[in-house]
Amino acid sequence: MIHLTREAGSDCLSAQVVGEVSAADWDTAAPILDAAIAEQGRVKLLLDAREFDGWEDLAAARGHVEFVLSL
Repeated sequence: MIHLTREAGSDCLSAQVVGEVSAADWDTAAPILDAAIAEQGRVKLLLDAREFDGWEDLAAARGHVEFVLSL
């Protein structure tokens, strides 16, 4: 699961990744990240991956790679 936090109008986001990340997690998180980037031009991301256990399946990993390549 990906927990995103952002104050309105801020260029800073925090993300906590817990457990295995699924494709649905990316489907939820990507529009929030995209909106912040569209609004601010650039964003600062604080990533807490201490509890990240990997991707649930290949679709989730592919979603991550596609998101990073789109930046």
